Amino acid sequence: MTENTPPTNDEARVIFSAPELFAVRQALQQLARAQREDSAEVWFDATLIDEHIEAELRYASMDRTCVLTMHAVTEVDVKDAKSLVETRAAVVEFIGSMFEDWLQEHEHTSPDLDWKEYEYAQESFKFRGALINEKADREADDFLRQHGIDPDTL
Repeated sequence: MTENTPPTNDEARVIFSAPELFAVRQALQQLARAQREDSAEVWFDATLIDEHIEAELRYASMDRTCVLTMHAVTEVDVKDAKSLVETRAAVVEFIGSMFEDWLQEHEHTSPDLDWKEYEYAQESFKFRGALINEKADREADDFLRQHGIDPDTL
């Protein structure tokens, strides 16, 4: 799923082991399957940058007509191991709850593109997201190219 892999940040530090990330991705995938009949891919990652945990969830229908990206950021005391563990869990629960809410209530609307503040599990989070139809975007770009217009210049 290289298409879904975000660019890397040299300052980012890994905060989840591979088995932990796999477990989170599996749980989110099961959540998606429980809410929707069609198949889709769910990708999740979180990193520690400075004193913030940054998490990203990406959901994509197999035909790429529905591609959702969600970002969550929260501060963490990196010198306190207990705080780091608890905040890691909170960011997974928060972005999971936002994803579940989107699946149940808002699956045809995009989350806000601008950062919004939320309180969840006694933590403050900033959250934003986007919903796009990659298939329609590709088809529109192809149409423009067929008519001599480079969509990257628009």
